[in-house]
Amino acid sequence: MASYQARQRDPLLDRNTQAAIERRGKELLGAALLMLAALTALMLASYSPDDPSWLAATDEPARNLLGRYGAAIASPLFVIAGYASWGIGLLLAVWGLRFMRHVGEDRALGRAIFSPIAIALLAVYASTHAAGAGWAHSFGLGGLFGDTVLGAILGVAPVSAAFGLKVMSVLVGIGALAMTLFVLGFDGRELRGLGRFLLVGLIVAYDGLLRLLGAGARGALHIARAMLERARARREAAAERAEEEAAWALAERSELMMSAPKFAPARVLRAEPRLAGVPVERVLLFAYVIGAVLAGLGGVVMASQLKSGSPTYGDMYELYVIAAVVVGGTSLSGGRGSMIGTLVGAFIIAVIQNGMNLMNVDSYSQKIVLGAVVLTAVWLDRLRAGGAGKGEAG
Repeated sequence: MASYQARQRDPLLDRNTQAAIERRGKELLGAALLMLAALTALMLASYSPDDPSWLAATDEPARNLLGRYGAAIASPLFVIAGYASWGIGLLLAVWGLRFMRHVGEDRALGRAIFSPIAIALLAVYASTHAAGAGWAHSFGLGGLFGDTVLGAILGVAPVSAAFGLKVMSVLVGIGALAMTLFVLGFDGRELRGLGRFLLVGLIVAYDGLLRLLGAGARGALHIARAMLERARARREAAAERAEEEAAWALAERSELMMSAPKFAPARVLRAEPRLAGVPVERVLLFAYVIGAVLAGLGGVVMASQLKSGSPTYGDMYELYVIAAVVVGGTSLSGGRGSMIGTLVGAFIIAVIQNGMNLMNVDSYSQKIVLGAVVLTAVWLDRLRAGGAGKGEAG
């Protein structure tokens, strides 16, 4: 009986069957996303500001192809983001095709979470363009969000509104294109393939035009082949360099591990995190995203306290943050720090600031005191680091 229980049981499905079920599930998800994209396109294409919705009460029948439900969803989308709401349908369609064709579907979660940023940039970019005669709304093509953000930026820009609008159109357009490609899951290899496809398509179109005009297209095809050969040679050279760098990195890691077996992992982590398997790009991206979210949360808290908003609120607050972190024991040269120490440092800075407020110390003198605290903490950190270095050398 014991031998029977100890015997390893066979899984219900083998690996090939599990892989096939997983692929069919992804294809089913892709088909659902494509269907949602088609419904979104129909809903936005048949949008009318006169349809009954959350923002317009009327007894008239809805002209939206999806009925009252489609009108109720399309109206706030257009009011908030304008033409940028079409990016939702594009996002669903592209990821649906990726899941159907099994191309880059593993990047869906890490990329799709940034889709609101792409929609926001598209809305601001759309607001930089003048609305045509067929636009029935009082706001611009980017909706209320695009007009609000664009107006706020132009209001604080130290240039004229006309020149600032042109500069914003170019910069926001580039940013919106880059963020949209990122959200749609494109990587460097796919972008290079897309560029080659567009280049070859342009050359083929030019060749067809020359044929129609009676000119010879043999030279254009020769140029295209030469460009493709050079691109292939560059790809092969890049692959060889990548393999050589990987070999050198592995050799360096092996040398570190063999030279000091007891302390090699720590040295590897300090010298090159990638050699220790740390996903550096993901860690940096996560840190920046968390920092941006916390900064936005702090702005919301300050606006709720002051019951107003201004771009100058929170000016020089970074001095308090740096002071709290340094007083908490974090080294500015890196490699040492803790959350508990930072929390203790924040309490100390808060006590100092509260004491200065009770003593009626003016704000400029408070900044001088905090700067002196930061300098003292950095000086002590340097002394501690110098002492640790001498101890290791001894």
